Amino acid sequence: MKVIYKYPLVPETCLPVGAEILHIGLQGLKLCVWALADPEEKTFEKRIVLLATGQLVNDFELTTYTHYQTFLLDAEQSYVIHVFTRASKTDIV
Repeated sequence: MKVIYKYPLVPETCLPVGAEILHIGLQGLKLCVWALADPEEKTFEKRIVLLATGQLVNDFELTTYTHYQTFLLDAEQSYVIHVFTRASKTDIV
């Protein structure tokens, strides 16, 4: 059985192995991810990377990630975060 969990996003967010990302968005002023995950899973893997506009990017690492969405995080819309996601290792064939 799986459960929907909410995780706050940090620059490199780890989720339980096999978790299915349902949505990434703002709750108030905090970026969060909602994922369907097995509550018994104790192994985590890096699945989400946050990058700010103008931030240096490790091109090699990002080749395994896909751009998910861009968020404007302040009233003036001047703080921009780009969210990249990666499939779970269990999803890769």
